[in-house]
Amino acid sequence: MRNPDKKTEAQKLREAAETQAKKKPGLSARALTHADATKLVHELEVHQIELELQNQELLSSKNKLRIEAQKYTELYDFAPMGYFTLSHTGEITELNHSGAKMLGKSRSDLMNRRLQLFISPEDIPAFNKFIEDVFKKPGSQNCEIEILAGKDQKLFAMFHGVVIESTAQCLLTAVDVTQRHLAVQALRESEEKYKTITDSTTDIIFIVDKTGKHLYFNEQVEHILGYKRDALIGRNFSEFVPLKELPRYLGQLSNAFLTKELKHFKTQIYHSDGHLVDVEINGKLIRQKGELVGEVTIKDISEQVKAEAALRKSEERFSLAMDAANDGLWDWDLAAATIYFSPGCYRMLGYEPNAFESTWGK
Repeated sequence: MRNPDKKTEAQKLREAAETQAKKKPGLSARALTHADATKLVHELEVHQIELELQNQELLSSKNKLRIEAQKYTELYDFAPMGYFTLSHTGEITELNHSGAKMLGKSRSDLMNRRLQLFISPEDIPAFNKFIEDVFKKPGSQNCEIEILAGKDQKLFAMFHGVVIESTAQCLLTAVDVTQRHLAVQALRESEEKYKTITDSTTDIIFIVDKTGKHLYFNEQVEHILGYKRDALIGRNFSEFVPLKELPRYLGQLSNAFLTKELKHFKTQIYHSDGHLVDVEINGKLIRQKGELVGEVTIKDISEQVKAEAALRKSEERFSLAMDAANDGLWDWDLAAATIYFSPGCYRMLGYEPNAFESTWGK
């Protein structure tokens, strides 16, 4: 049943218009001629049509605004990122479905609750500073925060905040960056593990780009060559190679990036005190941050080179002694099936030194 006391907006508007019309001095019907009355009626009819057309336009505009408002409401509510409107003290005054999902609660349960209640305790000081900066500093502010999304669930979000001047509130957008955060953390752990492994080896390990610039050194460079590794980062390896060895080193480096293979070779490099160190260089190409770089191992072979030189000198002395001796000496190597004859032995048998092979059976 219709309520007679309930008036429509049109009725209310009509009554208000009649009230105001009574207050204004009107024209006496007797003062109007027939022509004036006809003209007045015509004007009123035209004005009525104008009002009806304006009313239709207003209703159409209102309907369009309602549709637009509905569209933006849906965009807000169902956006893939979280939206939060906060008071100056951090209370949630509005949020969308994605924001509620991030916090693991319903929207109704989160209204007027402080967002800090859902922030990891370790990150609360940083978040409070972030909110303070949003209200005090011009422009957008941002920070990455760990959210307490559930009992055993970790969620990391990147917050961007801007103040709403007209309401003394701030609008935050929150993007879930958990996968990126975990990937960065895994990379950091991998780099730490790599550093631990390379620092425990007895050889120098360093990373070099295709131009020869140092990107990384392990601790052994300080023990073997005497350089502080931080002082070497960014410098070129060619600075530490003797001039006579430089063409060979540059050729090896260039060839390595062309053939994707770094062949081992022996060379010398300068110690920090200026003396040359005999080394053997080996390596391989790896990808680091998407770029192809060389992972190079430098082995100190100074003692090996000294031992080989001493052996050669000993063999030379032995050979000179044998050449000068009148006695004939021979040595039979059973494993290699070879026999060594001294020059004196050849002469005793009537041959010139090395006249025949020193092989058993010939």
